[in-house]
Amino acid sequence: MTREDIESKCRKVLTYKYVLGLKKKSYVQLSGLEQRINSPQTRDLVRRLNLAAITVLNNKNHILPLHTDKEQTIALLEVGDPGETDALAKQLSRYTSLARFSLRANQTEEENQRLRDSLSTYKRIIVAVSEQRLAPYQPFFAKFVPESPAIYLFFTPGKMMLQIQRAVAHASAVVLGHSYSSDVQRQVADVLFAKASADGQLSASLGELFPTGAGVTITPKTPLHFVPEEYGLSSAHLKRIDSIALDGIRQGAYPGCQVVVLKNGHIMFDKAFGTYTGKGKSSCRIYEYLRSGFPIKDDGTLLCHHETLR
Repeated sequence: MTREDIESKCRKVLTYKYVLGLKKKSYVQLSGLEQRINSPQTRDLVRRLNLAAITVLNNKNHILPLHTDKEQTIALLEVGDPGETDALAKQLSRYTSLARFSLRANQTEEENQRLRDSLSTYKRIIVAVSEQRLAPYQPFFAKFVPESPAIYLFFTPGKMMLQIQRAVAHASAVVLGHSYSSDVQRQVADVLFAKASADGQLSASLGELFPTGAGVTITPKTPLHFVPEEYGLSSAHLKRIDSIALDGIRQGAYPGCQVVVLKNGHIMFDKAFGTYTGKGKSSCRIYEYLRSGFPIKDDGTLLCHHETLR
């Protein structure tokens, strides 16, 4: 670049600075600065931004949302200073019975194993992390691979989870809250039970754990999923329904059907087969009528409700 080019470009920059009034040195009025910045409007904006940033990074086998059941106790493992996740625990207790456990830094292997054994007796485990320096906790998480679904909640910057990457990779669900403010903790608890929405996405990848853009949407309309084995049923046996229902369609017994299996009022299986008329793309879905009290015919049958698949 020639000297003339440099002078020409610099002259253009200086011209715009002059036009914009930047040649006059501005001073910040320090008196009352804190009050001007820390206004109710600013605090509300920060709160709303924090809540909007909550991100459900994954949700294996639709473990979320959790269902409200006071008879089933959920284990809450708290990783951080005592009391930091009290707001979370209090909000969770509104929806389920809770057993709280605390993981201390630099526990002995014997203490770690006792804690793992205690947690293994629960059908759901929530791990709430508010501590950023996780090196002292790595010996516990190195061997923490429970058979029960584990849901990790990080009230820290996302990159902190890389310190216990193996455990996080094994998790059934991971929620990133970014901050351990009480508002965020309460909102995350609500998201777990689909009492609030979360639709955040990662702005940058987290190592090999989660790519840029990762994020699962949870809303109050997200359906619940139940594990048949936890209610005395067999997933393998339920899968046999597909072949039986399709065989009836092939033999002309009916053009389509919907099979719904319930246990203790919870839907364990809900799947439609075939079509309303045997042609086209209309799916047979009858259960909506049953739930709404639609009258059944005298012969015990019900006209098939159909909805067009788009």
